[in-house]
Amino acid sequence: MARATRASGLETRAARGRLPIGDARHWVLIGEGLSLGYRKGAKARRWYARFTDPEGVERKPVLGTADDFLDPDGERVLSYFQAQDKARAALAEALAPKPEPAEPEAAYTVGDALSDYLDWLDLHRARTTAHESRIMSAAHIGPTLGAIPLADLTTPKVRDWLAALARAPARRRRKAGALPPKPAKATGPVDPETLRRRKATANRVFSLLRAALNHAWSNGKAPSADAWKRVKPFDRTDKPRVRYLSVEEIRKLTNAAEADFRPLIRAAVLTGARYAELRGVRAGDFHPEAQTLRIAEPKSGRVRYVPLTAEGVALFEELTAGRAADAPVFVRADGKPWEQDWQIRPMREASEAAGIVPAVHFHLLRHAYGSLLARAGTPLQVIAAALGHGDTRMTARHYAHLQPDFVAQTVRANLPTFTESPTPAKVRRLRRKGA
Repeated sequence: MARATRASGLETRAARGRLPIGDARHWVLIGEGLSLGYRKGAKARRWYARFTDPEGVERKPVLGTADDFLDPDGERVLSYFQAQDKARAALAEALAPKPEPAEPEAAYTVGDALSDYLDWLDLHRARTTAHESRIMSAAHIGPTLGAIPLADLTTPKVRDWLAALARAPARRRRKAGALPPKPAKATGPVDPETLRRRKATANRVFSLLRAALNHAWSNGKAPSADAWKRVKPFDRTDKPRVRYLSVEEIRKLTNAAEADFRPLIRAAVLTGARYAELRGVRAGDFHPEAQTLRIAEPKSGRVRYVPLTAEGVALFEELTAGRAADAPVFVRADGKPWEQDWQIRPMREASEAAGIVPAVHFHLLRHAYGSLLARAGTPLQVIAAALGHGDTRMTARHYAHLQPDFVAQTVRANLPTFTESPTPAKVRRLRRKGA
């Protein structure tokens, strides 16, 4: 602390009492470039500081009230020496370097919401789900909506984006990392089925966008969820799958496949598991006592146990025999595990060898599993649980029409016959007459 400066004319109440009342300020130098002043007004008696700030401006701030009538408290009422301390503090504050103004926080955008949600998917969902969502986001959401702050996102913006997405032609597929991206397919007259497919695709992309925005809103990143909740997806875009493999086609496909790929086909039709799910199956996921297969990395993120038939148990007993619990069940002929998209070429070649036209993709094996169960009269709740659907809505969309129709069966069994059945002799006469 700096040494106090003495000034007999200002130190005490008595000394200040002898000064004339007026607007004049009485100054005493208490340090380099710093003076302490006193003004004895008719009503107020105050202490002042005087110094030049770094910008070269002379400043004379009021320090407080002099203790002419009240005892000093060091804050509002100051003695002569307390006023000196406060003057020095005022000078130090004025000379202190000013902090750089903080840059305004960047607005949280739709792109930020997508990035955070995709990171969440990496931790809580199957790897393929996050991978596919990233591709979808980069292709259909980020270029148009990514830079918009969530606070500026409005219902018309989301609605216009969804409509433009439904009108856009299909994008050409390209290899990962290839630049520049391939242009969209040429446009032309749009038939109703093409428009339905485009709307269905737009709805799937919109589901991803809503999930990301809801995730941001639940974490306090968006002031409101009204902008996207008021936008409705397109109606009447779902279409039941019309192609299902028969048992005979499955047998032909299995027999025509390469030896190392054949177990994957068999496992798919015996479990209804996706290719990505089967890739993640380890030997320890097979439970022969319970006759179940554990799907540890499902698309939904919810582990499920698939019941196995006797054929399924025999298959996995053969595939897991002598393997460590953490060893992959499905490997190629070279001993390497099957990687993403490695099923495309073997499926195409197996389809061609089996004479199945057009060639089928691997996911159709999952639908074969569901369709065969549905045709056998299996309740939709059971099929949904085996396939890992969260409820029966998806199951009903694809398989409900395949189940035995109780209404049709009842009508055929109970409606009477209104015409007389012809006798064999009458049938022969009608045939001769027709000839």
